[in-house]
This record gives sequence, structure tokens and C-alpha cells, in this order.
Amino acid sequence: MPASGAPGPGVPGAPGGANRGNGNPGGPNHGAGNPGNENPGGGNPGGPGDADAPAPNRFQSARTNFFERAESEQDELEKRRLLNFVVIGGGPTGVELAGAIAELAKRALAKDFRTIDPCCARIFLVEAGPRLLGTFDPSLSQKAQKALERLGVEVRVGQAVTHCDPRGARVGSEEISAATIVWAAGVMASPAGAWLGVPTDRAGRVVVGPDFSVPSHPEIFVIGDTAAARDASGKPLPGVAPVAKQQGQYVASLLLARWRGQAERPFRYRDFGSLATIGRKLAVAQLGQLRLSGFAAWLLWSIAHVYFLIGFRSRMVVALTWLWNYLTLERGTRLITGHVEQESRPRPENVARIYPTRIENA
Repeated sequence: MPASGAPGPGVPGAPGGANRGNGNPGGPNHGAGNPGNENPGGGNPGGPGDADAPAPNRFQSARTNFFERAESEQDELEKRRLLNFVVIGGGPTGVELAGAIAELAKRALAKDFRTIDPCCARIFLVEAGPRLLGTFDPSLSQKAQKALERLGVEVRVGQAVTHCDPRGARVGSEEISAATIVWAAGVMASPAGAWLGVPTDRAGRVVVGPDFSVPSHPEIFVIGDTAAARDASGKPLPGVAPVAKQQGQYVASLLLARWRGQAERPFRYRDFGSLATIGRKLAVAQLGQLRLSGFAAWLLWSIAHVYFLIGFRSRMVVALTWLWNYLTLERGTRLITGHVEQESRPRPENVARIYPTRIENA
């Protein structure tokens, strides 16, 4: 607010999103959510303010815990359920998670147990669309699927998950018994549209103008997952971090330009490409007309992630740690944190539910 006390030039909002269920009964409630989705909370159970440990750590703890529980389980059917993993969503997040779980089970934990063989774990990757990585070139989608299948992942495309409960998931007409269901099928918008009383699209995102302002409230700007924004050609902008970052920079410069009385420039999204890692040495990359797969794409993915870290020291520590782990196959200390119900049997009144930033008992 200016010193005169008059209202400022605008109020930008980026309230984020939450796991969406796509209408599936029990979808996000019985799934592990999206471990990489930093839900701002806003009263949602499992928001970042509800737990001390980061989301990826809690997801990893719960994932490893099921192997520990299977080790001491006497019932063979229950043991199989504990060793089944269902990942819902064949986008970059789902592909990366399925590959990571497969490598954990079939390589990292392969010799850590006596009564179970982690290599017998079954990992299902379910995508309702016709192929994995729908935003990538079809050739890269095919290579990603073949790479996952070589890791032992069972890929189901063109099949939707119609129900989730503590016992597993229903994929089409097939019932898959699984203790771990990971929701990686995207997020829904926050209820900002309801707060403002403005029009929204089917996903609940606020319909905004070319400058991301709300048409009926030009002083309010909505960006990120909550905004139904389109580029200059009318194509919807994807709900990814680079888009939100560029939107934030644009709105900030727009507000400064208005305050200074300068001309406003239209928003232009710069797509720097898409990357998805599949395993230890495999990835796919799409940079404009350039298509990469295999080790070259994985190396590019690694460099990109290190480059965008803040601070030279952080980049060096991460790069050297990754290089050492890659060359020596040395494993770090595994910790199982948080509280997970010890009872293995799936009971509606006592089910371990894993949220993006929290493990809790319903």
C-alpha cells in the first residue's frame, strides 16, 4: 500500500492446489498423494504446517515401512498386498515415482531381507490416457514405457482407476490388491474462485485475462495452479513450476510498470523444454525440436537440477554427493520416521493414510 494510504496497484494471489480425485471414490484419501506437491494447506489436512519432516522423506519412510511389515507378516496374501504398489498418473511425476520404487525394490533393497524377496514386489503404473508422458513426443513416450517395463514396472495405459480403498485399487474391471497407492494424477485448484465469487473452469481454476487479472476485479491477479490462463495463441498454459515462476515475474513487472506509468508488455511464456527421469541412468528430454533419451537425457536432467539450486555451495555438495553415490553405489542411512499403524490388516476404522507431507491414522 502506498504511503498515502490509497489502495496499491494490485493484489496478486497464488494459493496453489491440492490433490484431485478426478471423481474417483477414495482417490486422494487413500492414496499417498503427490510427494513433490507442496500444498499450501489453507486448512487442508496434511498441509505443510502439519508436519515437521519434508514430504519426500515421509513418503520414503512409509514406502520402506511396507517392506519391513511384509518381512514379519505370516499371511501370504497380506504379504503380497504389502509388496504391491500402484502409481496413478502417467505424467513425469508418475513415471519418475514408478521408476524409483522399482529400483528401490529390485536393487537397493534386494539383499536386505531374509523372509521376503523385494524383487517380487509389483509396481503398477496406471494412465487413463492412450500413452505415458502425454505432453512429450510419442517416440519419447514409447521409450519411457519400454524403459519402465525393463525395470519390472507393469504399465497400464488407456485404463482409468475407478475406485480406491484401503485394500487396493480398481483399474477398469480389475481389482489390484495393494497397500500403497500413490496419487500422481495432478492437482485441483484451491477454492480461490469461491472466495472471490468469480467464474471458474471445470477444474475450479479462476478464469483470468491475458495479464492474469480477474476480469471483474482488475486489481486482483491470480497465477499458478489456480489460474486458467492461456498463451497468445489461445493454448492453455500447463500447470508446472516454470509457468508459475514466469507468471509471478510478469505480474511483478506489470505492477511496477503501472505504478511508474510505463507501457505494459504482453505475457509471453518461454518453454525451455520438458525432462523426466526414469531410473538410475535413464531419462527422456524434449527441448524444442531436440529429442533425447537414455543416459544423455539423464545427464542433462542431472545438470539442470543442480543448476537451479540456490548457491554455489549447494550445487557443489549435491553434485559431488550424486557423483560419489553413482560411482560407488554406496547407500545412505535409511530412516523410517513418523507414525504408521502397525496393524497390517486393512480396516476402515484404522488405516494408515499417507499425505504429501504427513503420515497419519484415520
